[in-house]
Amino acid sequence: MGTNELDKREKGTVIFAALFCVLALFMAYYVPNSWGKKYKAAKAQLTQKQQELQLVQVDKLAEEERVFSQQQLLTQLNARGASFSLFPFINGMVSDAGLSERAKLGNDQSARNRKQWPRHPMVELELTGVSLEEVVELLYKIRSSNNLVTIYQMEMEPAVRDRGLRCEITFVSVKV
Repeated sequence: MGTNELDKREKGTVIFAALFCVLALFMAYYVPNSWGKKYKAAKAQLTQKQQELQLVQVDKLAEEERVFSQQQLLTQLNARGASFSLFPFINGMVSDAGLSERAKLGNDQSARNRKQWPRHPMVELELTGVSLEEVVELLYKIRSSNNLVTIYQMEMEPAVRDRGLRCEITFVSVKV
């Protein structure tokens, strides 16, 4: 008998250990509800939950941005005051720009606009014989006033009788 040979008992132990390892691997990958399948399922679920967390974080950032912008709008509304009226504001801006003699100002009462914006004040401004620079300056002053006035509709074409442009601009604002 050589030193490298195993006796019957040792051979049985090695064979039993090898069979146990094969059985454990078989159970891990082929038997339902084994620890290997549970591990794979947990790993897949973890990946899915991480993706869901990222989506929720993106949604949270978007919501925070929306709330911040709403707070800014409310701050602008409070700074504007409850006595703000769109018609006198636009009239004052037109006068400040020196366009009073070339402007017609009126409340917009068209049925289409009233149907879409029933609770928001609207003012229609018609400018005749103005340059593009004058129109842009006026619109910039109105926009930079932070009074939450915006353009609802605008049409611009060359003036028929006068030199320059003919503009019809409908302004709309938020009513508190």
